[in-house]
Amino acid sequence: MRARALCHTPGVQALLLLREGQAQHCPVQLGDAQRHLDSLGMARDALYASLSLADLSLADLSLSERGLAEQGQDLEGSLDSLNLSADRLYALGGSVSLESELRGLPAVRRALEALPEHHYAAVLRPMTLPSPSPRLELRVLGHAGTMLLGGRALRVHYAQAPLILYYLLRYPGKTVQQLVADLFPDRPYRPASQYFYKVRLALNAAIPGLDIQNHPGTGCRVQLEGLSLAVDAFELEAMLERGEVEAALERYAALLPQAQGEWIEEEREGLMKFMTRVAVKSINDNYEAGNFERCVKIASHILTCDPFDPVLNDLYLRALRELHGPLVAQQTAHRVRQRFVQENLEPPYELEAFFRQNLN
Repeated sequence: MRARALCHTPGVQALLLLREGQAQHCPVQLGDAQRHLDSLGMARDALYASLSLADLSLADLSLSERGLAEQGQDLEGSLDSLNLSADRLYALGGSVSLESELRGLPAVRRALEALPEHHYAAVLRPMTLPSPSPRLELRVLGHAGTMLLGGRALRVHYAQAPLILYYLLRYPGKTVQQLVADLFPDRPYRPASQYFYKVRLALNAAIPGLDIQNHPGTGCRVQLEGLSLAVDAFELEAMLERGEVEAALERYAALLPQAQGEWIEEEREGLMKFMTRVAVKSINDNYEAGNFERCVKIASHILTCDPFDPVLNDLYLRALRELHGPLVAQQTAHRVRQRFVQENLEPPYELEAFFRQNLN
């Protein structure tokens, strides 16, 4: 009351109303303050009132990247209030720093950090609030290779650009001679090396922050500045290292299926062996714990990728017998044997041993 009694001018009274609205978390008072400040031409203070209203509406929402997509109508209304604040900032010239205002508005700060760079309200970020680094994605599982920058497809007019980028990321320090020998074994060195240099220049030009360097002493290396990198094949390997075999199986697809050459065959074989090794450990652990249903699920999934692995087939049949009984296991074992025969492969010892043991 004493503060109100000392407020003799309309501007000070409007600012007091703003402070009271903030202290009491009252949207009605904040809205009244915003209107009064607008009528008095106090545009910067009216923007602060607008941001304070947005902070109230955002305070109870989850603002992770996934949360932004899942909050529905409540979030849409809150983001609308940020868009209105962005309108006010543009009316002020768009170059006003809001660092001091945002210090007391934590929900707005979290929202601005979570917004994508291209969002209209992202202009409200103060210069001291870091913008997310652009994300370069390279997808090589299940197709010939796709590159995305900031979620948008990146087109480089060279079909082998994703393959070359993956190779350089996988094998840093390789020389141009080694790269050409691995990627283009059937092409003469000179045109193949010229093609590589064209791809290198095109990638450097198309992706800000990426620099494919080639030095006599250190070979070819990819330098990234201000970019975050995600390669789906590397993420799959990280899942396997953490023992997340079921998530990895959901993610798995053939590595660069259209690529040819000894190096890519070794890559595919190594990835499959890694996945099989982790799957076998997980199946054994679950078998010992009596989780036969999970054993069957994991084994049946990975057998679609590697159907002739003798250890996996044996573990699958044993878990199936525990889960559904010997008759179902015997019928399945017969189908497994037929699969080997149809491919002109000799059924493995483990499979024949299972037949004998199951019959007894």
